[in-house]
Amino acid sequence: MSQSDNDITGAAAAAVLLEARRARRRIARLPEACRPADAATGYAAQAQLAAALGDIGGWKIGAGGPDETPLYAPILAHEIHPRGGTLSLADFPGALLEAELAFRLRRDLPPRVVAHDLDEVAAAVEMLPALEIYSSRFIDPAAVSEGENLADCLANAGLIVGAPASSAPFGEREWDIALDIDGQVEAVHAKRHPVGDPLRLVVWLANRLDAVGDRLRAGQVVTTGALVLAPIGREVLARWDGLGSVTVQFT
Repeated sequence: MSQSDNDITGAAAAAVLLEARRARRRIARLPEACRPADAATGYAAQAQLAAALGDIGGWKIGAGGPDETPLYAPILAHEIHPRGGTLSLADFPGALLEAELAFRLRRDLPPRVVAHDLDEVAAAVEMLPALEIYSSRFIDPAAVSEGENLADCLANAGLIVGAPASSAPFGEREWDIALDIDGQVEAVHAKRHPVGDPLRLVVWLANRLDAVGDRLRAGQVVTTGALVLAPIGREVLARWDGLGSVTVQFT
């Protein structure tokens, strides 16, 4: 499929998903005529969707292991919320919460001829705890193609971020994360990120965005994949040992 074909199919897929978002409606699949057949078309669709919805305030990225190619998607600026806020449950049908490790850009990472490396990116970011709101526009996201999930921005519906760590604990390590959902605590001990050091994903994304004519910009937040999943409750308190905490209420 040519780039122009990708763009045409992506625009049609984005229109369907845009309507589903605005109606807060979940669908089984995209219509076959605009169903992305590959990742390239899925990325084209998510770019069209983001352009229709507003400014990009960050990115989600994840991989199942250090040798897997990551998948990524934009997060809208108006869907990034500070800790301690209140959100409406009605805005997130079928949602889950994901406790994650995130990074915020302290400065732009401009395009480079030589690839960005770990040390350069580490000097440009601060680390912070985050809760991603995972709310797919598909009734069963496991039943649709990778391209469709990419078109849906990998089911991102928002991000709640905590304060940055005063001394960022970069590197590969284990994390103790406790989630208190409506007073019931689920504690997860010795949880290790699937790629080892999650900052590697930020480096990969910086170089990937360079390749497609974009960049990571000051103030953007990059979240690196779920370490703990939990149902949404009315009151949520999440604590990362050595990193900080996030609170949020849903009404």
